[in-house]
Amino acid sequence: MWGGVIRFNYTKSVLDAQAQAFRNYMDPKNFDSAADMGIILGFANNTFSVANSLFYVDPVVNPKTYQAFTSIPSLSPNTLALTNVSNMVVQFGKNLPPTVPRSIQLVYSFKNSDVATYTKLIQQWETDIKTLGNIPGIISQFLIQPQPVTNGTNSLGLEANQHDVVMSIVTAAWSNAADDAVVQQRVAAIADKHERLVRKQRLYIPFKYLNYADISQDVIGSYGMNNKRRLRAVSRKYDPKGLFQTSVPGGFKVWK
Repeated sequence: MWGGVIRFNYTKSVLDAQAQAFRNYMDPKNFDSAADMGIILGFANNTFSVANSLFYVDPVVNPKTYQAFTSIPSLSPNTLALTNVSNMVVQFGKNLPPTVPRSIQLVYSFKNSDVATYTKLIQQWETDIKTLGNIPGIISQFLIQPQPVTNGTNSLGLEANQHDVVMSIVTAAWSNAADDAVVQQRVAAIADKHERLVRKQRLYIPFKYLNYADISQDVIGSYGMNNKRRLRAVSRKYDPKGLFQTSVPGGFKVWK
């Protein structure tokens, strides 16, 4: 496979180019089943950053699907290389903080939009997250990436062969319990504003990706009422005493 992380200066021209490149990448006519990527917008030490994580499962250097991103003037060095999955995991692990004392992560989904909508989402996150710059240990990421394509045989409420669904995640981590309320409220407000924007554009999709969701989000409900009923029926049939609902800690339960 080929891939890695490529970093850029956080400027308006770069952000505009990222929005245009991602909008085109998500156009169904440009779909490439070997590709997966994300735009990673970061905030730490009162400084903003932007990077791309690129994955291509075939051993092709700088495939065409990514050239709109790799042609944007970038910082050196980058980690783009022919590699394998285990090495990619190690490289990405180096970009993560060793510990995260306190954190929140909220996810939402929507249909591919125009460049102006992506720009507004970025600007909203930037405007609101920098108001937390005085919080000890504050770091944040706003991640924009494709929703994996399904064949429709799932309990998630996702239609088959949709190549233009986007998944976005707003995250924050900080040091002190005393700041829990203000950070959680601010991050939730950002996600709410983002959802209102894509709803207004009639692009919103209820689905919440479980692995990126916060406990405050209704993941099972986001699959749709029919799927929720079906999951509960399976639970009643195969777990009548509720072992997996009451004795397995954490996670999202179909009866909550």
